[in-house]
Amino acid sequence: MCRTTRPGCCGPTARPSHTCTGWENPSGGSARRPDGSAPGIWAPEAYDTTRLVADRLTALARESVRRPSRAQVAKALTRARFKGLSTTYAFNTNKELTVQQAYHYRVDGGRFAYVGTLPAS
Repeated sequence: MCRTTRPGCCGPTARPSHTCTGWENPSGGSARRPDGSAPGIWAPEAYDTTRLVADRLTALARESVRRPSRAQVAKALTRARFKGLSTTYAFNTNKELTVQQAYHYRVDGGRFAYVGTLPAS
C-alpha cells in the first residue's frame, strides 16, 4: 500500500524495491523487542495508528456516541491531529495524511536498508 506521494516511493515513479515510512532507521536507537532485536520497520506506525484509532473512539464516546458508524469514525480520524512515536498524524482537506518527515528505504539483499530522509510533503 502506498504511504506517501513522494517521488521514488509511490505513484508512477515508484521503484518496487523502495518504500517510505515515518520512522527512522529501526536498527538504531534504544527500542528493542524482548529477544533483543530491533522492532520491525512498521512497528512504530502500527503502534501509533492503533493509539490514534483508540483516541478517536474515546473522543466519540465522550460525545455520547455509543456505537459509532464507519462514517463517524472516518470523520473523527480525518479531523484528528495526533502526536505519535513516529510522527504527528493529521489530514489535509482532501483527507490525505500529511507527513512532516519521511525516511527512505530500499531492499538490499532481502532486507530493508536505510537510504535517508525525504523532504516534508
